[in-house]
Amino acid sequence: MERSGACCGPFDLPRWVHTADLSLLTAREREILVALSDCLPNNDIARRCCITERTVKKHVAGIFAKLDISSRAEAAVIATFRKRELRLESVLSYTGGSLADMEISRG
Repeated sequence: MERSGACCGPFDLPRWVHTADLSLLTAREREILVALSDCLPNNDIARRCCITERTVKKHVAGIFAKLDISSRAEAAVIATFRKRELRLESVLSYTGGSLADMEISRG
């Protein structure tokens, strides 16, 4: 029996994964968003980031508001599928650059 491969095609992500504006997030919020993709509880995120659990909760609430999402699962999906972009933006925020600057410098 031959398979058509229809079930094995590319996975279509929900639109909100692509439209979430990651530029609204601070460097710390991006760091916490990546930690959410690792399914870490708040106390582990707090230890990883050297902040209090209460501060983690505030950052998570800020992430939800800025990305217009309502669950850690949604945050994890965004972070998982856009992790490269999150890390690139984190590096640029520490160097004072931007994605546009990087594109110009690549020529």
